[in-house]
Amino acid sequence: MKKVFFMVIINWWLCAELNAQAWMPLLGGLDFQARVLHSDSITNKLFVGGNFGSVDGHQALGIAAWNGILWDTLGGGLPNIVRSITGFQNYVYVGGDFIYLNSPNTGLVNGFTRWNGFSFDSVGTFQNDNNGILQLFEHNNLLYCIGGFDSVNHIHSPMITSWDGNNIFPIGFPNWASGYMLGCFFQNELYIAGNFYDSSGTLYGFAKWNGTNWIQIGTVGGFVGSMVVYNNELYIGGNYLTGPSSHLVKYDGTNFSAVGNDIHGAIFNLRIIDDKLFAVGTIDTAGVVPVSNIAVWDGNNWSAFSNDTFDQTVSDIAVFNGEMYVTGGFRYINSDTVNYIAKYDGWHLGEELPAKRNKDIVKIYPDPVSDNLILEFSYADAEIKYLSIYNLLGKKVLEANFDSQKYSVDVSGLADGLYIAEVRNSKTILRKKIIKE
Repeated sequence: MKKVFFMVIINWWLCAELNAQAWMPLLGGLDFQARVLHSDSITNKLFVGGNFGSVDGHQALGIAAWNGILWDTLGGGLPNIVRSITGFQNYVYVGGDFIYLNSPNTGLVNGFTRWNGFSFDSVGTFQNDNNGILQLFEHNNLLYCIGGFDSVNHIHSPMITSWDGNNIFPIGFPNWASGYMLGCFFQNELYIAGNFYDSSGTLYGFAKWNGTNWIQIGTVGGFVGSMVVYNNELYIGGNYLTGPSSHLVKYDGTNFSAVGNDIHGAIFNLRIIDDKLFAVGTIDTAGVVPVSNIAVWDGNNWSAFSNDTFDQTVSDIAVFNGEMYVTGGFRYINSDTVNYIAKYDGWHLGEELPAKRNKDIVKIYPDPVSDNLILEFSYADAEIKYLSIYNLLGKKVLEANFDSQKYSVDVSGLADGLYIAEVRNSKTILRKKIIKE
């Protein structure tokens, strides 16, 4: 069994090196599309949720977790669709369209549960669930739940409620009849946007809760995919929000305005990463910049994250252990198979631009090595370079940094065996297997 595990790790690293691609698959990936990512600091795992039935060939219904090397199937998952995942009070909460916990845990949950590190708990049931729980987020020590329900634990609270870890606090949108909404706190008030109607057939679309009453602000039509506060303004992304060419708008508390000549294509998620706003979806142009489903807004200008091509939608983007991950409906990136989830090989949190690996720029030798490993760049500059050496369990066993064109590192203290050496700077990244003997 140990040999099989070692060979899986070796093949994963070698595949990344030999293919020399920017986006790396996570072993065998998923068998179907995913919708949401959550990078959890408590468990130090990246959670992924969606419509899939397995990860890397093992059953994981709708949800699984990645630790940077291997997949955790979380007891087999949750039957049906997972739509939202977030951390709250040292638990990982999950919302979606599932009704029961997967065997052997068969409790009724109606779209709302939490992972305690070992199993899923039954913490509440949402009745008359038309669209499932679409969104979970924390604010001021409360977890807000938004979806298509009309009551929770027999407490009437249409479409929206809050949870303190033990009790439900109803908020509820009055006279709700149909549709969906998403929410976000802005200027200390809860805003909602979506395509929802009251019992008289009136389309609301955009409203706020002032702590006592709901106040209708305006109408946001079409599809709303995400809401986030960036640079003290409320950004709303989707498709045909206020017209046929409106996919991203911002609201300053009084007025709506366009964002950098808008985006062409539907937005499924907005995330703030490295003080920039990332928009993902089915995007081919941001402003006048060609992009492939990932666009970056710095407050003034649009840019593409990379020049790679996705065959289908990107649904979410997240940073886990300083590295960029995406998930969605794509199976291929640049014609390479990744199966609905991938990590960008060459970008680390805090770096300005994605870096591409290039084996002609960096040489690592000798191999096998006994005492000193040499790292040699084909160009000379004073930029800091970083070296990390990992064992086959993925544990970092040696690290160093240097600013010279050629560098020698003493590896004589490492036990004999196979290792992975990673060297990177802002321009390049290379992983290479080395044998210590």
